[in-house]
Amino acid sequence: MEKSATESTAENADTLRLELKKTMTEILDDGGGVSEDRGETDERRSTLKRDEAIRILNSLRGVESKIPDSSTSSPAASVLQVPKEFKCMLSRAIMSEPVVISSGQTYEKRYIQQWLNYKQTCPKTKEVLSHFLSSPNHVISELITQWCQVNKYDLPKPSEARIGMFSDDIDLLLERISSPSSAEDQTAAANELRRQTKRFDNVPAFFVTEIPESITRLLTPLSALGDDIDSNPGLQKDIITALLYISSLEENKTEVAQHPLVIPLLTKSLKQGIDKTRRNAAEALWELSKLDSNKSIIGNSETLKALVHVIKEDDFSAAINASYAVFNVCFIPEKRDQVVAEGLVPALINRIKERSIVYIYFAVLSLMTTQKGVIEEIEDLGFVDDLFSFLRNTKVQGIGENVVSILLRMCGLNTGDKDRERTRLKLIKEEEDKYSIFTMIAEKGSQRAVTEAEAILQWIKRSGFCVFARSMEESMAESTAATANTLKRELKKLLTEILSNGGSLKVEVSKEFKCILSNKIMIEPVVIASGNTYEKSFFTESLKDAPTCPKSNEVLSHSLCTPNHLLDELITKWCLANGYDRLKPADEVVTELSRDGIESLLQRISSPSSYEDQVQAAKELRCQTNKFPNVRDRFLTLHPGGITTLISPLTELGFSIAYSATLRALGEVIGEGEMVASLVANSVVYQLCQEFGLREMAVAEGVVPALMGKIEAGRYAAEFLSVLVLLTTYEPGVKEMEKSPKFMNHLFGILRKRSCLRSCENAVVIVINMCNLATHLGRLRVVNEEENKHATFTMLTKEGSSESLVKNAQMVLQLLQR
Repeated sequence: MEKSATESTAENADTLRLELKKTMTEILDDGGGVSEDRGETDERRSTLKRDEAIRILNSLRGVESKIPDSSTSSPAASVLQVPKEFKCMLSRAIMSEPVVISSGQTYEKRYIQQWLNYKQTCPKTKEVLSHFLSSPNHVISELITQWCQVNKYDLPKPSEARIGMFSDDIDLLLERISSPSSAEDQTAAANELRRQTKRFDNVPAFFVTEIPESITRLLTPLSALGDDIDSNPGLQKDIITALLYISSLEENKTEVAQHPLVIPLLTKSLKQGIDKTRRNAAEALWELSKLDSNKSIIGNSETLKALVHVIKEDDFSAAINASYAVFNVCFIPEKRDQVVAEGLVPALINRIKERSIVYIYFAVLSLMTTQKGVIEEIEDLGFVDDLFSFLRNTKVQGIGENVVSILLRMCGLNTGDKDRERTRLKLIKEEEDKYSIFTMIAEKGSQRAVTEAEAILQWIKRSGFCVFARSMEESMAESTAATANTLKRELKKLLTEILSNGGSLKVEVSKEFKCILSNKIMIEPVVIASGNTYEKSFFTESLKDAPTCPKSNEVLSHSLCTPNHLLDELITKWCLANGYDRLKPADEVVTELSRDGIESLLQRISSPSSYEDQVQAAKELRCQTNKFPNVRDRFLTLHPGGITTLISPLTELGFSIAYSATLRALGEVIGEGEMVASLVANSVVYQLCQEFGLREMAVAEGVVPALMGKIEAGRYAAEFLSVLVLLTTYEPGVKEMEKSPKFMNHLFGILRKRSCLRSCENAVVIVINMCNLATHLGRLRVVNEEENKHATFTMLTKEGSSESLVKNAQMVLQLLQR
């Protein structure tokens, strides 16, 4: 077998995970399968689902146990599936040096360079390229690096190794195979094609999708031989092996399996051919059977018969490959009777008795015990004692679990043969009495084995050495109900692991998907000469100022910008997965202005060259804030004092009218708006109230009660307290605050808890403002009572977290003494 066992095992594990995910989702959606309201049919269907999940789970664990640790490479790298977006379509491998060409597509640098040595088109779109310049795709490179770090995947370094053939070269090989000039040339071409499909991942990738009639042309020589398919053993081996490597690629499995020549020729090659041919034919069927839609195609009677024959008679590797293929196909229940009828059960038992103690044999045997007559066949072949022996001695978890599953089915099988049932019970009871094997498993086994061992122990105990009067369905329903919660928890845990998706409900856009100019998700990402990616409209705007890269500041060698289609695909895929609403490019004249553009508008509004220009600038700014959320969201951050600058022209229309209405509206937003809007309004009030005269107006317009409500709510209290500090420098502000004893107690509570330094610092300053503005003893009495009762300010002088907090607490004590 030319393909490594580790690679095959890892790929089979991936298939089992997908099948387990599907089955577990059905179980969990069904409430775990336990309900008092369920009918007999529903209960039986639920039991079958659980059995299926158990079988897959057992198989997965066994397969994973075969994946060896490696001291020379990352273990994750042998199992992980690299996202297809991170693979070059020419190399079919993860990209080390991704570059983008004029078509906007991204490729591995050395592969696209070799391509462009001979061709003038884009490999993906087939369009003729406008130029042959390529730019490094830095954002894709960063995403690949991050993925590798998170998944402990060893990113290969750029290589100078020889690159495999491209589609035109493979097309010539197929021409020599399907229409040969001589038998020798045909065999040589098939041998070269086998080598190409084995050594270079890019060859299987484009073989099916890019080369016309590729599968037909490859298989025609074997099809033409009819029953003499093995008359040219070398040609047959090379073609079947090439087909194996082509089938191993996930994207090819459907089209390969559905081709009318593939399954019949693989079936013939199971029976006729040299050892390597039969072995690789079995492995090709295993590869194709990993896809659910292919199982029924492969599961025809002739193919299943041939696979069972390989398990019976062929060499070790071929039998293993055939067993995996049978295992996958027999997830379709009706296929199990076919393979049982072909003698699968004795074939598996013979393999195991030959000391071929391989997990897959036990997994297939366990799967078959769901069929009528299989348990009796196992007993008649004298295999029960062997099962007990394996259970006592095996160290492979998957084997032990499958043996326990077989024995559990034996326990409750009710066929009407009372003598057989008594003998069966006696054997299981004697095994437990002599070795306590089920007790040990129930204490130390895996979760699945524990559940099934406990069910066997319960069955032994309640039977009282007699066969149950109830049927197996009733017995299994009771044991399943008793352990349903445990099973459900395990399945949920596994489902979470398989999905690898424990993210939070909050959707946060990755920084790689944002343009540093707009600080929002990119809609039309383009790559520039420096290799960095930006939003197209923003980069075009920045070029007006200087022909430099906004990030690196390097002078650009050219001003061309190329669409970054790969990044656009990744962003689109992420948005769909996370339910994120990504706007489409708008065909409108208005484009979002940069920070400098907004500053220019503010300058024209506050210091206009003419009235008309001032009005035009105000209209443009209104359009910007209305159309672009980014301008609104970052206005205060990027334009300090921008609100004051913006409102300044209104003073000419009447100072008090303009600011009074503004402060009233801002107070309403603080009190009634959502948190983000409240914080923005709070920041605006803070800026405006730097002018002392506006503080009284803010108090008069109801800002203080709005602030108090947000402070009592708790979130971002420090921000709202900072504005209250300003407003309590004015007597009406303190009086407004004192109207609420509840708030005063909350204010002192902030000082007693000392959970937030900024909140404490602001609260102490507010208390100082109260004391300084005290016009009657009642105000000081409130503060003094707080100190006498809780020593609040004394404690702050001793345990204050900052120098200013300590000093301000000391000032409060001095004011109280005075």
